[in-house]
Amino acid sequence: MLITDRDRQGPPRPALLAGLRRGDLVIFRDYDAPDRPALGRLWRRLTRARGIGLLVAGDRSLALALDADGQHLPGHRLRRPEIRRLPRLLPASAAVHDRRDLVRARRRGAELLLISPVLPTRSHPGARVLGPLRFRALARQADRPVVALGGMDRSRLRQLSPCRNLTGFAAIDAFRRAGYSGGATAASTSFSSQRLDS
Repeated sequence: MLITDRDRQGPPRPALLAGLRRGDLVIFRDYDAPDRPALGRLWRRLTRARGIGLLVAGDRSLALALDADGQHLPGHRLRRPEIRRLPRLLPASAAVHDRRDLVRARRRGAELLLISPVLPTRSHPGARVLGPLRFRALARQADRPVVALGGMDRSRLRQLSPCRNLTGFAAIDAFRRAGYSGGATAASTSFSSQRLDS
């Protein structure tokens, strides 16, 4: 799963998707981009052409306007009291940093959980990390698929085994590394292809 960050990745382009396979996912963040809808349309065209799912972070209206495959709830959105349960317009993923976030994400109907930060990451330098043991403990409490986020790549993903509901990892930079191929596994694929009735 690729997470967008135009400051670090540059503009949307096919090369950014080179490490992803058909059915993998992209989470479109870039919250502060003044041209966010136009940027989202570029990501939608790129992902659709490659058979990759698109989740829009933090903006259900934009997700619907882009005909995205789902929405992503960042941690700060989970903590807002007015977000009780998501309308069943789109499948949803959610960011989970601790047990309280896990409970909130389940209550709000998130189907896929991004648990982070697993390891030190450029996005949040100096942040307290979960490490493999605490990641697995939190993942065990989830009754749905989880994705590892924070300092992850394919080799680091192996450190998290065994974890029965771990479906892959998400990253901003890992897919740009030379020689990488293959993203998340089939559990993310089924999430991205689901459509829920409103």
